[in-house]
Amino acid sequence: MFEEPHSKPLCLALLFACHVIQTCNSAHVLTSGRLSVSIDDHTRAYTVLVDGKSWFNSAGDDLGYSYSADGETFSVSDGTLNPISSATQGKGTDPAGDYESMTLAWGQKGSSIVEFETTFKAYPGRNAIVFQQRWPNALSGLRGSVFPSLKQTYPGKLGTLEYCGSSCGFMVSGKPSFLGISGGASKGYIAIAPSDESGAGTPVSLAIGPLTEHFSNQARPGNTALLYGLASTFDFVPSNYTIETVMVSSADSSKPERASVPSNGETHPDHDPTPKP
Repeated sequence: MFEEPHSKPLCLALLFACHVIQTCNSAHVLTSGRLSVSIDDHTRAYTVLVDGKSWFNSAGDDLGYSYSADGETFSVSDGTLNPISSATQGKGTDPAGDYESMTLAWGQKGSSIVEFETTFKAYPGRNAIVFQQRWPNALSGLRGSVFPSLKQTYPGKLGTLEYCGSSCGFMVSGKPSFLGISGGASKGYIAIAPSDESGAGTPVSLAIGPLTEHFSNQARPGNTALLYGLASTFDFVPSNYTIETVMVSSADSSKPERASVPSNGETHPDHDPTPKP
């Protein structure tokens, strides 16, 4: 009986290759209404999706994560910021409702001390994703931090509307392109929407801004990405200091729902701040 001597090893090799590819490309996805964030289990890179389509990723400045201490900045992009342990998945409840989360612990290269934590929070059934930064220990000599870092992957043109002036909302500044912002202490939430070429309106729009610590948590334009994090003017943080940035989307008109981010940054279950297209 004729037998192909190499068929079995070949099949095993193919199966192993498929397993390796699947492992290398595995990601954890958190979904919150129309918004999702996909976090690569290996590289920690993340992608923000709207209605299942990629709008932003972390491939820009600092590759999505950075913090500073003792006058030095540590980032994923230059290899000086490393994950300390595996990602931690969790669940919890805050005034906005129930959420699912993924937390990443970071430290300086070669160190096992956790100095910086980043957490993604998604609220099932709502249209809001929160990006949280936390410093477990008091640190000085700070020069800012980054999380999230959002580089456009949306294939079309995006415009921005930045709130500015007194109380970060006295005036608005519109720009016909993404990253058309100034950022800084006197600026507020940023609305983002696709360019309306037909005049029929956009199917979805986003808003992003500080959920907590409005004066220290500031937006700024990077080289290729929109950045949020601790402003470089703040030199010290106490232990367990936390800042949160929220992204919300307009509600699906066929599925009316509430989000929970009032203008003063305090969450409340009966407030609907979702931008209207």
